[in-house]
Amino acid sequence: MKGKKRMKYVNILLCVEGLVLDGESIRLIDARLDEYVIPYEEIVLAYITSREGESVSIPEFGDITEDMEGTLVIYNRHQNCYTIEMGAVKDTAGRVFCRLAEMVPHALLGSQPWLNVYDRKQFGEVLEMVDIMKKCIDHPWPKRRT
Repeated sequence: MKGKKRMKYVNILLCVEGLVLDGESIRLIDARLDEYVIPYEEIVLAYITSREGESVSIPEFGDITEDMEGTLVIYNRHQNCYTIEMGAVKDTAGRVFCRLAEMVPHALLGSQPWLNVYDRKQFGEVLEMVDIMKKCIDHPWPKRRT
């Protein structure tokens, strides 16, 4: 692939012992006491996976509740995937997801059946959508007249 830059991505599986959503980022401390920081600006996709027996499901945004157990999955702009097993964290994956949704309103949240995250073109479309949503959120909309 001479002349073409290949997009590289990393999959990181974390069994978290600590998790903090602060003003600028989500901080994760795994079982080995390594710390990972994911800036909210970098998050483009987040969802929960839940397992029942052999089947795994990814609920849609509207179906996720705070009491939902499961694994939190976050993708950043560089197509890096953070799979977060809640481990010793007292919060459920659903509660953390709901708080994350408030902090990252520009991201695609919940199941995205159309998306193959390993397809560079489709992931590029995600980045374009997120950039448009960021502009909409940051835009100083005029006040409505009543």
